Amino acid sequence: MAGIPVDLMPFGVDVEEPDGEVTPAPHQEAMSVFGFQDVWNDATVVDLGGTGPVRIPTVAGYTLLKLRAWLDRAAHPNYKDGPDLACAMYWCVDPKEIGTFSATFRDRLYDTNTGLAHLESTDFDEATAAVRQLAADAAALLNPGRRAELRSDWTAGPEDAVLAGNLGNTQLLGWPLHGDARLSRYAAAVRQGLNHPS
Repeated sequence: MAGIPVDLMPFGVDVEEPDGEVTPAPHQEAMSVFGFQDVWNDATVVDLGGTGPVRIPTVAGYTLLKLRAWLDRAAHPNYKDGPDLACAMYWCVDPKEIGTFSATFRDRLYDTNTGLAHLESTDFDEATAAVRQLAADAAALLNPGRRAELRSDWTAGPEDAVLAGNLGNTQLLGWPLHGDARLSRYAAAVRQGLNHPS
């Protein structure tokens, strides 16, 4: 769109029913539609003018889709969703403070009981607490049954060290480099956030 690469995802009744996996043309392999309807329901509607409205996933919605994609692909093993998860974390952590979303997100850590619980559990490491909050927000989009399924699949999935080893993303200004201990903390925070009571 206008010279900017975008990732278009198929949404709608024909894709999501029956639930499970679909193979939309021209793809040759099935893709999971786990959580698509939940992300659709939570999405922000943007009118592009002349082309009609489009729905943009919220940060939590984008994260939810990437968490599921990580689990599905990592089993093969394919870790291409790691840098995308790093991007979602970056929007909340924002190490160079170049965005506005992270300030609002950080306020939630201090202004809500849930946020304070995340801070306390990380000895007030704001960045790690933010990743925990992000994972909890993603899980909260799901109904209780799906949330339990995601938690169970994450428990059975790759160890946190595998995710930590694939959270590198050199396109993110100020993001920790491969091997940085912060990436290990962020990977563990995903699991902790998913298991946080919603």
